Amino acid sequence: MEGVSIAWNRLTGKWRAISTGNWVWPNQPTPSHEHWSAFRRCLRYTFCTSVSPWQGSRYLLDQRLGQWFERP
Repeated sequence: MEGVSIAWNRLTGKWRAISTGNWVWPNQPTPSHEHWSAFRRCLRYTFCTSVSPWQGSRYLLDQRLGQWFERP
């Protein structure tokens, strides 16, 4: 949330937001392990170029995001 990195648990496919029951999601299949691997690779090539492919921790962004504004 600080706009400097992406938490590792958000990039594995196992993290889920807390559901309040108000969300309606399309019936899409769960992405495979290969899909998640490709997604992490794309992040490393575009936004996190200093991250090692074997790193199992947060992905540091090359450029910090702008200011975040909390919304309900």
